[in-house]
Amino acid sequence: MIREIVSALFGTLTPVELITSFIFASLGIFIKWYFQTKAAVKHNPETPHQFSLCYWWDNNKPKMIAFLATIAVLFVTIRFPKEIIGMEWSYAYALIVGLSFDRLAEIIKTKMKIPS
Repeated sequence: MIREIVSALFGTLTPVELITSFIFASLGIFIKWYFQTKAAVKHNPETPHQFSLCYWWDNNKPKMIAFLATIAVLFVTIRFPKEIIGMEWSYAYALIVGLSFDRLAEIIKTKMKIPS
């Protein structure tokens, strides 16, 4: 019974593939956030001119607090790539999910009319 539950939950992905997919997706998210932060127009006088991890962390806390929702969305997109967009699972797919994660969250937020 446990084996059937695990099989239904993870599909054909092994735990190693799933964990590695999360790493690649997380890498994609952090790359995207880094370049957004680096390219941001600096209107606030407190914004540093050089990239600062501490400032970035404080500025992105709301995104980090939503970490559990992020994990759930990543799991679903990694577990069901064929059903969602008709693409086979791969590490490149996991990286693409991470790079496009903010856009996906923005679309969901707009469609559900969630306030900022």
